[in-house]
Amino acid sequence: MVTVLQEQDGPGKLLKTWSDHTDTVWQVNFSPDGQHLISASEDKTLRLWHHEKGLIQTLSVHTGGVWCAVFSPDAQRVASGGADGVIRLWTVVWRGLQDIYLDETPVLLKGHRDWVRSLCFSPNGQFLASASDDETIRLWSVTSRPPVVIGNPLTDHEGVVWDVSFDSAGKRLVSAGADGSVRIWDLDLSSLMAKGCSWLSDWMITRPELRQHLCERRESE
Repeated sequence: MVTVLQEQDGPGKLLKTWSDHTDTVWQVNFSPDGQHLISASEDKTLRLWHHEKGLIQTLSVHTGGVWCAVFSPDAQRVASGGADGVIRLWTVVWRGLQDIYLDETPVLLKGHRDWVRSLCFSPNGQFLASASDDETIRLWSVTSRPPVVIGNPLTDHEGVVWDVSFDSAGKRLVSAGADGSVRIWDLDLSSLMAKGCSWLSDWMITRPELRQHLCERRESE
């Protein structure tokens, strides 16, 4: 069930209740403009909603429960993750000036070996952080074509990593885990991207368009 409340004096005014999901809804997030929502459920689906019109689209691509789903800051992408350990990056497609839907062929980000529990875009929308039951945090460049993982996973947690979040400047990441710890990470993403380009230099010889988009543009900045 998905419920929309309006803030007012007191506990809030109930505006909408949607019961289309058939199992636990683990997460729901508004789009940046507040017009749409994305929900993630144990019923293996993502559902896209308009805050007034209700259900727009049901996506049944995940092979297990979907734990998390978030819009990018520019509302051009949605990232989702769950039991199958695969992050799916969806392109938002506009119908006219107000209606949207998700392209049903997402880009797959593979690397985690267990549940993906949390996803967070950096404030500029260029990077994605993911937290997993495999006790790792991974960073991804999502504006490169194709998206790529940046550097090695962050592995200091001793247990499930439940949540990750960027600070407002995108220079630090905070994570929370089953080990009872909260950890703050200092991120030098430009340096990590430079290292990634160096490590993949031979592979990129056969992919000049990727090197131009991902590496040469950063070298000129």
